[in-house]
Amino acid sequence: LALVLPTRLGRLLLRLLPLVILADAAIAFVHVGVEAGWWPSPLPECAAPRLSTGSIAERLAAMPARPAKPCDEPTYLIPFLPISMAMMNLIFALLFAGLVSFCLVPSRWRRA
Repeated sequence: LALVLPTRLGRLLLRLLPLVILADAAIAFVHVGVEAGWWPSPLPECAAPRLSTGSIAERLAAMPARPAKPCDEPTYLIPFLPISMAMMNLIFALLFAGLVSFCLVPSRWRRA
């Protein structure tokens, strides 16, 4: 998106990118805290419904009252590695925000 916008607006979007990624990291941190039992889930009914074809009323009627899996149960993608998806998201977001921030610093400032 920053490539097709005017230069000033593209640069502004690139400078805002680390903040957006840090917002994702904050959401991931809340989810990790819920999984670890540090605090209760702010969204106890947090599973997205599986929508099928039909009208909005039919879709709303087909939604379950409770999610199939609660948010406080971690999902591990790699069986031998005890890192949940939320934890992976947090780690990735922090590393990516750091990388993007580092790349946005002018090279003349990195040499000093």
